[in-house]
Formats: sequence, structure tokens, C-alpha cells
Amino acid sequence: MANSRSDNNGEKKFFGAVTKNCKTVIVDNNKKDLRKEIAQRRVAKNNIAMFECQPNGIKIKTKLTHKPRFKLMARHHVVLKDACLVFLEDRTGV
Repeated sequence: MANSRSDNNGEKKFFGAVTKNCKTVIVDNNKKDLRKEIAQRRVAKNNIAMFECQPNGIKIKTKLTHKPRFKLMARHHVVLKDACLVFLEDRTGV
């Protein structure tokens, strides 16, 4: 986790990506590793939305960093937040 960034509050930032069909969701500590994983899975850049995520109490705040060519629906956000929660649970060991 040495590569993850933190803001003024000390909260760690991490990155997530979701595909157009919501079948592939990737969450990682830094953007470089996230892009490597996307390349390994051979997902086209046009079919993916990338987010910068940050835990904010019991919620996860997301910021879109790569605008996709498809319309983001509520299901994309739900799938991404579920994957982020699993990632945070694995990272903290809860």
C-alpha cells in the first residue's frame, strides 16, 4: 500500500474500473496497476469507466477519472461500490 495516495484527512485513495456490461470490475491501490490489469484482461478503453475512490465514513466517495463512451447507469455505480467494499474489507482484514 505504499503506492496509494492519501488526502489531508489521512484517508487512503484507491482506483476502480467497471466495464460497460458490468461483468468486469477491477479495484486496485494505484492507477498503474489498475491499467495493467485492464490490459491483461484485454478490455477496450472505450468500454471502461475509471474512478478514483475514497472511503468517507461508511460511504465510498467516487470521482470519475476516465469518461467512458457509454452512459453510466445506476447499476455501474452499485457494482463498483460493492467491489470497493470487498476490496476495503480484504485490505483492512475485517
